[in-house]
Amino acid sequence: MILQAAGFPSPIALAVIAGAVATMGSIVVISLAKLDRRWMGYASLVVEIALAVLFAYVVSAVYAVYSSPQLTPDAIAEGIAYQRVAAGVLSAMLFVAGVSAISYYFELSRRGHE
Repeated sequence: MILQAAGFPSPIALAVIAGAVATMGSIVVISLAKLDRRWMGYASLVVEIALAVLFAYVVSAVYAVYSSPQLTPDAIAEGIAYQRVAAGVLSAMLFVAGVSAISYYFELSRRGHE
């Protein structure tokens, strides 16, 4: 549609990329949470940065769709699709941050701190 002609990937392609990064990142973070908290923190940071860059890219696609001079109903539908991808990336970021926070809480509660 509008952005595919400009070189942006489709919303489906971005959703697949976001899902792959989020799934593999979550598996790594959860696995490292059981082994070593320090490396879990590093992995969590890398996954969060990758998802933040992807989120910024998708948000720029949303802005590009809605700032085009030919705002047709098809363009609005495309913008909504990109917004859904952005919401998915944001929820993946919050999931990884939540897993990290819960893991640190369990570590503190196991040591007897509160």
